[in-house]
Amino acid sequence: MAIDKAVYTATSTSTGGRTGTTKSSDGRIALQLSTPKELGGDSGPGTNPEQLLASGYSACFIGAMKAVSMRQKIALP
Repeated sequence: MAIDKAVYTATSTSTGGRTGTTKSSDGRIALQLSTPKELGGDSGPGTNPEQLLASGYSACFIGAMKAVSMRQKIALP
């Protein structure tokens, strides 16, 4: 399946890698990043990229489940 037209594009910029910062182009996300001790970091005050990825993935997955359940007329808890 090919995408004929993009309806939305999101961009973010990160600097400093896992111990830097990240910011979305619209400014709604502006976070300090830290590496957890389990991955060799100092577990600083920032969030880690794995948390951001997990949050975004789970939100998109739930959105997809809602879309399919509505089309199939299946109640989603």
